[in-house]
Amino acid sequence: MTTDSWNKRYATSKNLFGHSPNEFLVSYKRHLKPGMTALAIGDGEAQNGIWLARQGLDVTSVDNSQVAHETAKRHAKEAGVAMHIICSDILDYLSRGKKYDIIVHFFVHLPAPLKQDLHQKIINSLNPTGYVLFECFHKDQLHYGTGGPQDINMLYDEADIEREFSQLKIDTLQKSMTNVYEETRGSQPGVSLQFVGFNSRD
Repeated sequence: MTTDSWNKRYATSKNLFGHSPNEFLVSYKRHLKPGMTALAIGDGEAQNGIWLARQGLDVTSVDNSQVAHETAKRHAKEAGVAMHIICSDILDYLSRGKKYDIIVHFFVHLPAPLKQDLHQKIINSLNPTGYVLFECFHKDQLHYGTGGPQDINMLYDEADIEREFSQLKIDTLQKSMTNVYEETRGSQPGVSLQFVGFNSRD
């Protein structure tokens, strides 16, 4: 979807993806330490970024929608957390050379030609001991019809992760049943791919 399309979706919605943080992220709470630097890409209205900030992390939340950006700032203020909220194309932002302890990549689905570029930029943006926390729709999601891209090349399977994140040490790689929030129908079943990869560079 284009930036204009996302702006329209956010502008016509009061709760496009719900208010709760990603469940896989929450399950990883015990590994998070106050003071860690975190980047949440495609963070929309900042549900994940705000949750990370509440855990004491130094958070940067990035999304390319100006409408979501304004909502994210309002939500962060209401939550009483300090964080960096940036409106930018994520590929442009990752080209700035900043490094992070953790990069959160949840349900960001780009066209196939851009996916590999995104993944390499994420790897390049990790601190030496940093890691990626990732969840996106599995290619099997096409059988469910409950959200996500309808282009299989924008979805993921295990081989995609092993190939495109080969520079990282795989801690977790699993297909998982997930809840897909739809504003008009609430929570619906779907299938995702979950991945945790640690930087293997010394």
